[in-house]
Amino acid sequence: MHRLLEESKRIKAQADRILKESGIIEILKTYGEVKIGGSYALNVMLRPDLDLFVIAEKHDWNKVLDIQSKIMKTKYFREFDFVNWVDFKTNEEDFLPGYYFQPWVPIDDQLWKIDVWLFTQECDKSAENTEYFKKLLKKSDESKRIAILEIKEAMRQGLKYIKGVNGKLICKAVLESGITTPKEFREFLQIQK
Repeated sequence: MHRLLEESKRIKAQADRILKESGIIEILKTYGEVKIGGSYALNVMLRPDLDLFVIAEKHDWNKVLDIQSKIMKTKYFREFDFVNWVDFKTNEEDFLPGYYFQPWVPIDDQLWKIDVWLFTQECDKSAENTEYFKKLLKKSDESKRIAILEIKEAMRQGLKYIKGVNGKLICKAVLESGITTPKEFREFLQIQK
């Protein structure tokens, strides 16, 4: 098995452990439908980062406070950040109003960040993007998954990717544009500017 496929499998096992031990999915279900997106859903994990999307019919501040309290009461997470993007807007191009939790937990040799977005249905793009890339991966061979992992590894800068790069862009480059190496991806980035 390719070295990065093994690493991805190890990291996904840590993510499974967090989901099971923390009970976070059950807590979040009180707000709406929970979807796991990003690298976890696509089976191309290389960073200690888990993306959870919670879709509700409407935002409910009291439920948000209740969820925050329940997560903190578990004492599972070491740190906990919160942003209110419902009442405080931003001018960012891809802005979607919602609430954002970011619990952190050390697991083995990794400090894990869990991105939890609470959105309403009209803002839900999580399943759409994930399902689209899942279909493309399903139609391809293992080399596409390896290419995604190799590019992710090359583009890492600590806990994040280099500026302007994210997992969605990497998947798009590999699965839509046929990019297969980090060198080709860097050239692809130059064209995107």
